[in-house]
Amino acid sequence: MISPLFGDAQYQAFKTTLDAAAARHKALAGNIANINTPGYQRQDISPVFQQELQKAIESGDTEKIQSLKPQVEKDLTAPALRMDGNTVNLEREMVEMAKNSTQYEVSATFLAKHLANLRTAITGK
Repeated sequence: MISPLFGDAQYQAFKTTLDAAAARHKALAGNIANINTPGYQRQDISPVFQQELQKAIESGDTEKIQSLKPQVEKDLTAPALRMDGNTVNLEREMVEMAKNSTQYEVSATFLAKHLANLRTAITGK
């Protein structure tokens, strides 16, 4: 009975996007925290996850969207900018964190509105 309320593809897409943004924020914060750690490899959400999420959203496959879990992994494309092998670029991390924060806010706003609409439908207020 409750699954139709929370089972639509759009709701699931925003929920999964919110989960991914939270995991990405943690990875980006870890990168910044390790900016002076010799040999540290930058981490981010798997690009495969992003591609799979986009495909699932475009197809409207709710079960596929629900099954996707963001995976943080080393960013093997990030070049070492220093002699110690650290691949963290502070400017890049700050830009990515700002973009990620915006994505998180959009997803959170959508979910909050969805839940407010449900509350209104249930209580009439």
